[in-house]
Amino acid sequence: VLLPAVGVDVPMLDVGGRPVVEAVLGGATLHLLLDTGSGADLILVPRAAREASVDGRARRSPGDGLAIGAAVVDAVELSVFDVFGGMPLVGDFGEVDGIVGVSCFEDCLLVLDFANDRVLLREGTLAADLSAVVALRRDPGLGGVPLVPLRVGATEIEAHLDTGSPDVLLVPTDVESRLALEDERVRVGTATTPMGSADIFVARLDGDLELGPLRIDAPWVRVADLPQIAGRGIGNVGSGALAGSRVTIDLASSRLAIESLFPVDVAATAPRPRVQRVEASGRHRVGLAVARSGEGPLRIAEVAAGGAGDEAGLRPGDLVVAARRTDGTEVPIEELGRAFGESAALLLTVERDGVTLSVRLVPRPVE
Repeated sequence: VLLPAVGVDVPMLDVGGRPVVEAVLGGATLHLLLDTGSGADLILVPRAAREASVDGRARRSPGDGLAIGAAVVDAVELSVFDVFGGMPLVGDFGEVDGIVGVSCFEDCLLVLDFANDRVLLREGTLAADLSAVVALRRDPGLGGVPLVPLRVGATEIEAHLDTGSPDVLLVPTDVESRLALEDERVRVGTATTPMGSADIFVARLDGDLELGPLRIDAPWVRVADLPQIAGRGIGNVGSGALAGSRVTIDLASSRLAIESLFPVDVAATAPRPRVQRVEASGRHRVGLAVARSGEGPLRIAEVAAGGAGDEAGLRPGDLVVAARRTDGTEVPIEELGRAFGESAALLLTVERDGVTLSVRLVPRPVE
């Protein structure tokens, strides 16, 4: 990273509690999820890659690198694919254009100030004797993603530090079996990453979560056998645990400092519906935004005027309870985002004011 002497201090934008930074590549302004759980340097969705006039190749010239404020990451390995699986992330700034991984910040201090909504890049190292500093190690099986020590109740584990996750803690079933939970876990849906998907359950921890000086009382824990953690005895600690903290990552020295500036609201860690724009980054669009809670139906939150959803007669508040293709093949509700990016027409079963309707939705090609 090429840094000015005073370092860089830029706003931390937000999408579902996860940090987003504004960056420039190829003359295009991008909004990138700052994902410490990604082993890749930079991933762009195809739409954003077209806007930046770039393809999947290394970007090595300082004048052609990724600019974050006055900093330039001058050796970025770029990949282009639909990293969000057809369900783009949407914030107040618009759609997230991709992911910038922690490996872009190997030779500087990366400071994520969740309490004050700032991202800082600084030269220097963390002193090992500071009380807020904990040792981290890198996961060679996942591109060098940081692993940090956690105490979960009476159990000690390692976990990926994953700011790309909105959760407090996610563990696979082999770790869950070692934890004390207040009650039986409840299935709430499917978790999906670029590496695969798995059923996801939630339960409340009977105990505290500790990361260095950070302590969270009896948080909600998600359980899913995602490929990157299943069977490895490790978990995944996300941005939900870091709200109210300032986190400094020193990859070169394998250290992390965490300062808890105000406590995490445990109630905010409970399962809740999340709103996402269902606009696959493939070759078709439907002009809809939806919300879903657990395994329930999709609720239409927004309908873009003149879009495919509008033309089909869908309205905000409609519940999509089933879907199939015209050949009769059923489409699981959790896979509708991907289906919306394809060309095939969909037959939706919709409930509106107690009345069940059949709607034919034809995704439109991107112009």
